[in-house]
Amino acid sequence: MSGGVAMKKSFSNYTESGEWDFRDANTKEYTHSFHIYPAMMIPQIARELIQRYGNSGDLLFDPYCGTGTSLVEAKLMGMNAIGTDINPTARMIALSKTTDYDIETLEEETKSFLDGLEKKMEKVLDYSKFDEPNFVSWERLGDWFPKKTISEISLALQKIEKIKDQNIQLFLKVALSECLRLVSYQRNGEFKLYRIPQDKRQDYYEPLFPKFETRIERNLNGYKQYKDAQNHDSSTEIYDFNTVNESGEDYFESSVNLVVTSPPYGDSG
Repeated sequence: MSGGVAMKKSFSNYTESGEWDFRDANTKEYTHSFHIYPAMMIPQIARELIQRYGNSGDLLFDPYCGTGTSLVEAKLMGMNAIGTDINPTARMIALSKTTDYDIETLEEETKSFLDGLEKKMEKVLDYSKFDEPNFVSWERLGDWFPKKTISEISLALQKIEKIKDQNIQLFLKVALSECLRLVSYQRNGEFKLYRIPQDKRQDYYEPLFPKFETRIERNLNGYKQYKDAQNHDSSTEIYDFNTVNESGEDYFESSVNLVVTSPPYGDSG
């Protein structure tokens, strides 16, 4: 921690320095409700560290920011924050959780988006009317999703991309992203990529719309709470540089006052 900022307090034995058991805490308050992700940091741990060692206006850095738990907590404290992560999905979620949305616009756009979407999804049976994504083939998608589900996802994306406001697009894409596993052949209850047996896929189908609508509403309520809890002007920046290979010092205009992170655990190649 540089910049000449003195530590408020230090300790060698955390058990003598307050309560660190957060098993009964609500870990999904504010925008922490956005999107499940493996090995997420408990927000209350980041919050406690930031309250102990951070100051409003200081700069926090998270070199493995994941979906932005520490960045969200920094913003609540009025700290500026910089995070970096090599996973583009994690960065997308972190950005959505720390973006300053206009609540009135967000509510209007999400309501307009959802209106009639369920009926449209009921009518699409295959993906023949949609353009194949440029990053994956229909055939490859068919290994993971029923044809009707692929068409529902394609319809949702098509409608999202017609929205002019990029922040609203981001908000909706994150809600959609969390649904993908739940409507796929992937086995739930674990984070590794294992599919249900081949003989069970023929009749498998989970409607996308109810899950999507639920997550949009949940995230909207979480953001409202987050917006109400903020009483500070602070900035958040998210990058993709790899801290194994570079320090990232070119991205910092001022010294870092506090580092809060949850390092990658990496249990497989």
